[in-house]
Amino acid sequence: MTQTLALFVDAYRQLNARKMFWVTMLLSAVVLSVLFAVSISENPDATSLFDSRHLKLMFWDTPFPVPPGMELETLLKGTFLTIGLGLWLTWAAAILALISTASIIPDFLSAGSIDLILSKPIGRLRAYLTKYAGGLLFVAIQVTVFSAAAFLIIGFRTGAWEFGLFIAVPLVVAFFSYLFSVCALVGTVTRSAITSLLVTMLFWLLLFAANFSDEALAMPRVANEIYVQKLEEKADELRTSEAQDASIRLVVLESQLQEAIASRDLWRRWHGLIVGMKTSLPKTSETIGLMERWLIEIVDLPDTGDEPNAQIPFITPKMRAAGVRSNTVARRVQEIYRDRSALWVLGTSFIFEGIVLGLACIIFVRRDY
Repeated sequence: MTQTLALFVDAYRQLNARKMFWVTMLLSAVVLSVLFAVSISENPDATSLFDSRHLKLMFWDTPFPVPPGMELETLLKGTFLTIGLGLWLTWAAAILALISTASIIPDFLSAGSIDLILSKPIGRLRAYLTKYAGGLLFVAIQVTVFSAAAFLIIGFRTGAWEFGLFIAVPLVVAFFSYLFSVCALVGTVTRSAITSLLVTMLFWLLLFAANFSDEALAMPRVANEIYVQKLEEKADELRTSEAQDASIRLVVLESQLQEAIASRDLWRRWHGLIVGMKTSLPKTSETIGLMERWLIEIVDLPDTGDEPNAQIPFITPKMRAAGVRSNTVARRVQEIYRDRSALWVLGTSFIFEGIVLGLACIIFVRRDY
């Protein structure tokens, strides 16, 4: 236990000595200042609800409207999720963390350093896993400080002490650990920090492509499902209708319904294929999405109203005429993502990380130094 603690202390000292650690801390303070400056500007003389409320940053009234009914608490939590969590902690700060920690394993395996560690009364596996956990310490400290500061800002400004903000700590650390496990494996094999960083970034790009494909196929799939539902409802009405042309209209509608069902099934197959592929990969996007799911109820999300569907390719004029609306499609897609269990999101991701980290440990334990 003493040797493990000594390795953790050494890892903290290395992080503390890196300029990137303090640069990230400083940038976190800048992002938090945005959260502190956000407020809602009320304009009682406006002619519409959306024009009456705008986003305000300190003394600057921005042109961005705030949806009717959205309270400051929800706005601040949404800002924390989109800017603090979505853009900073899991994007920019994560890249800085990878740059800063990519050399931890290669430096650990360098001549002189590994000889000193192996000369101590500590097992190879424990030494490697402790070093790996030390790399996660960078993100753990950053996100803990950031979440605590956001908790205080939202609490003092709205009176709502949202302890759910601290869920970001384990979720962001888990998100980073998926990537760092790949970085550690490549670093163990190549002993090169640059190679580790490049391969990890390419792997992250693969995960981004998988998430993008999932979202891109979910929208037309849901739109076609709603379209089929609307047509089936109209077909049921025509079957019970006593109008003279009901039978003729029903024949036309059933032909249209068969085409819609074929299109729906096609989108379902392609989307199911992507979701099946994602099952074997870590769920970076869904892991962070758990934060929004647990912090903001879907009923609290504003309904922005229907948008001009002519600008959305997968909602055709026929769908529009049948009653398919873009806001309904968007809300249904949100429900699909929220219905994906945390066990599937985290469990399959940790299985992937365990396999990758297990390979790295086997290589490290069996290698001669």
